[in-house]
Amino acid sequence: MAPPPVVAAPVQPEPVAVPTVDNVDEKADIIDPNNAKIITTYAERRLFEVTQDILGPDTELAAKDTESYYSILFQGKVNRWLMRYQGDKKQPSVSFCIPMTDERKREIERAGLELGAGDSVIIMQPEHIARIPGLIFDALAYCSDDANFKRKTTEA
Repeated sequence: MAPPPVVAAPVQPEPVAVPTVDNVDEKADIIDPNNAKIITTYAERRLFEVTQDILGPDTELAAKDTESYYSILFQGKVNRWLMRYQGDKKQPSVSFCIPMTDERKREIERAGLELGAGDSVIIMQPEHIARIPGLIFDALAYCSDDANFKRKTTEA
């Protein structure tokens, strides 16, 4: 009797990695893993994007969120904040690092925006910041000038 024919085992195809599409909601809040009280909202991220668009991609801006406000910083230095945004209020507002002169107040009014408490500017949507680019450039000029951040020495 003849031996049975040898049959090769069927060849199994190699597994193929199928790319997955993450259904990430770009408008979802981002919670700081080290502090659950720090929540970066979509509005805060949009404010940063619009400010970056105004000042240009080569400007050294950084965002910093805290429990009470969201800051846009120059060169990542916490003492060189261009603006602070408080979006968790009935009327979201932004405060600038520069004094509100009469000229700046006229620019705000001309842009169809209004002043809030403490010379803050009420912006109902983050995109409204684009209406007052002069203030943003003034804040950047202030933060860029090292003389504004030197310690003042007192003479004896």
